[in-house]
Amino acid sequence: MQLPFLADPGTGRSGYDRADPEEWRVSSPDATMTAAGAAESVGGGEAVGMPSLRQAASALAAALSQGTTVAREAGRLGAELTRIARGRSSVAPARGDRRFADPAWTSNPAFRMIQQSYLASAQALDRIVAAMPDGRSGILAEQAQFAASIVASAAAPTNFLMSNPAALKRAFDTGGMSLARGARNFVHDVRHNGAMPSMIEPGAFEVGRDLAVTPGAVVARDPVAEVLQYVPATDTVFQRPVLIVPPPIGRFYFLDLRPGRSFVEYATSRGLRTFMLSWRNPTAEQGQWDLDTYAQTVSSAVDAVREITGSPDVNLIGFCAGGIIATTLLSHLAAAGGLRHPGLERRRHQSARRAARPVPGHLPG
Repeated sequence: MQLPFLADPGTGRSGYDRADPEEWRVSSPDATMTAAGAAESVGGGEAVGMPSLRQAASALAAALSQGTTVAREAGRLGAELTRIARGRSSVAPARGDRRFADPAWTSNPAFRMIQQSYLASAQALDRIVAAMPDGRSGILAEQAQFAASIVASAAAPTNFLMSNPAALKRAFDTGGMSLARGARNFVHDVRHNGAMPSMIEPGAFEVGRDLAVTPGAVVARDPVAEVLQYVPATDTVFQRPVLIVPPPIGRFYFLDLRPGRSFVEYATSRGLRTFMLSWRNPTAEQGQWDLDTYAQTVSSAVDAVREITGSPDVNLIGFCAGGIIATTLLSHLAAAGGLRHPGLERRRHQSARRAARPVPGHLPG
């Protein structure tokens, strides 16, 4: 099915291989439009993002500087370690913790002691961080919790050969070949993957071939994002379109994996006129981008979808951080009455849904 407003219909691939325009351009037969009505500054938000190594280390140091708390937890941990040594401890991994699925963690006294000692220590560290004056809602406490979780995960006994019964069994069963293969993989990762563990073979997946194969095209673009429109898979479609807002830290094709594992494929097969934002991967040059930038882009994308389809309103779906951005924008528009800017009518958004990410209660609205 060929749609007249799709410029260069293809596989729905998104890219910034052309110069960035100064305004939104919509590939419709009669219009090159500037998106009207961007959201104003969204006040009250908090700075979010992954802390730097220095920030994480400083936050963890601040947590460990609580003398009274650390002394109390050290005594509590000492008592628990005594019970572990005597075989009377009830410390156990959380349900579903696959690190300790091997039967040796419960049947072998030595491995059970290693497991319980590790878990007790990790719990003590978590309680120290939780006792920070800011509580779990403060930025410093969140950074400390982030650092503590990394330290606890790195110190897990399953990460070391001599304290991992499954790895020892595997080495014995393979005559040491598992260790040789692991060493070879380690050297390869150091040389070719920045010393990070490789998850898949390089080149195993290609966008447009293995991923993002639902037919579609880029129909609007600005320096922050592109709007993709997908070809309907039904003879008739619903009048009101749907705009999907994925998280800026991900790629749009996580919602369009392979056939049978694609939200986009499902949406188009149900007669929905489906659009999706594809965010640009920012560099240091875009370091000034903030929540306002992303909220404005969602607002502009809504206007672009309305212009293309002729629909007075759209359905909006936000995934993960995309849901937070969309919800913040809608909260701002609701507080402003939806009429603070030309073109931001009350009925511009018919409905909104969030998926996979709860919205923190401290966000505006």
